Amino acid sequence: MKKVKRFKEVLNELLSRRVSVGTLPEAIKRGAKGESITLLEAVLLAQINKAIGGDTSSATFLRDTSGNKLKDTTGDTVVNARFEDL
Repeated sequence: MKKVKRFKEVLNELLSRRVSVGTLPEAIKRGAKGESITLLEAVLLAQINKAIGGDTSSATFLRDTSGNKLKDTTGDTVVNARFEDL
């Protein structure tokens, strides 16, 4: 019986595949070293380029993924309420 792969395993295999730099958009080519990079490297280079261009969600993704996620040090409890609920 063939082992069924988990989503994570398949994704990790796909992200580790190598891609010819020549097939990638110009913005990603500039950050690549060598003639090929992994798909994961291509995705991260694309996110870096978007962040440089001002995309704050890409900047947040890169910050959090790199282990620099901001911590809530206020100790305040956040309550979500609508005016209609009051």
